[in-house]
Amino acid sequence: MRSKRWTLTLALAACGLAALLAGLALAKPPKTPPPPPPPPIQYSVTWLGTLGGGGSFAYGINSQGDVVGAAAIVVGSPSHAFLYTASAGMVDLNSLIDPQSGWVLVGAKGINDAGQIVGGGYNPSGLRRAFRYTPQAGTWGKVDDLGVPSPEYLRSSAYEINNWGEVCGTYSANADGSGKSQAFYFSDATGMVSIFPDGRGSTAYAINDDAQVVGQLDLEDGTNSAAAFRYTPDGAGGGSVELFMPPRARKTGYTFARACDINNDGTFTGYWNTVGIFRYTDGSGVKGLGGEGTGYGINNNGDVTGWAFISGCSFFVYTDAWGLRSLDGFIPGGAAGDGKINDAGQICGRTLDNRAFLLTPIR
Repeated sequence: MRSKRWTLTLALAACGLAALLAGLALAKPPKTPPPPPPPPIQYSVTWLGTLGGGGSFAYGINSQGDVVGAAAIVVGSPSHAFLYTASAGMVDLNSLIDPQSGWVLVGAKGINDAGQIVGGGYNPSGLRRAFRYTPQAGTWGKVDDLGVPSPEYLRSSAYEINNWGEVCGTYSANADGSGKSQAFYFSDATGMVSIFPDGRGSTAYAINDDAQVVGQLDLEDGTNSAAAFRYTPDGAGGGSVELFMPPRARKTGYTFARACDINNDGTFTGYWNTVGIFRYTDGSGVKGLGGEGTGYGINNNGDVTGWAFISGCSFFVYTDAWGLRSLDGFIPGGAAGDGKINDAGQICGRTLDNRAFLLTPIR
């Protein structure tokens, strides 16, 4: 009898152990919590100075952290284009070209990694023209007059340059810059090409290394509406245009979008009237970045800088890791938020009282 009871006890224990092991096998391991987001990046501030006048404006930056813009040479005078480098500080771009050239370079908007600079200035004939400056070792830099598409147009200005030397900007019929502006693309092979030959008002703000150009097209339909555009040249003086805009308002028909900068993936940022600050990516479309305002700069990581209504009007940076963040605490008095950001996260800009600066992340 004792032997049978013992056998039964062992059998029941074995069954219990098997059930326990089966339960452990079926139990799901506890979920590992996601890692916390990285702490917000801190920045050091470099004040870029002036050319002797009362203010300075920083508009473009390359991967080395070189900055271009415009600054007055004396108080109350017209501005001159400048180049800022860590080694030389702020330098009048006119001091780097032949004094006998006849050019006066009044503002610089973009710089590529080879040090080529674009902007607007007065050519030897006194006409306001888009220029492209190319540094030359051991001698004066070279200035190219990018011209106008046809003789009836009197004025042009360049906004950005890519690493192949291709340029985008605007031109207009009026010498003083008033009236309708029109977007252009420029390459050495094609010269200046009108993106919208039908004459609609437009501005080309940025170009990437694939020569894709983004900007704003005025729809001219009586509703004050505009669309963001992305233009891809065909290399033969033409190209294709994509338009992007929110659905029109049911009663007024109004819609508005503007693309201000584009990275090498074709992703662009700007203003979208139904979401404010946006980032558009092929395949996933428009993403609102969390605030009313405008994205003015985007880098190849998808980070965006611009201005937003955060406790008033704030200068911001957006990253996927920690969203929209005000940078006003780094800039006393606030910033305009219309600068650019490079792949290292450096941001150029200007304060609300017109002092050019460079923010550099502290890693």
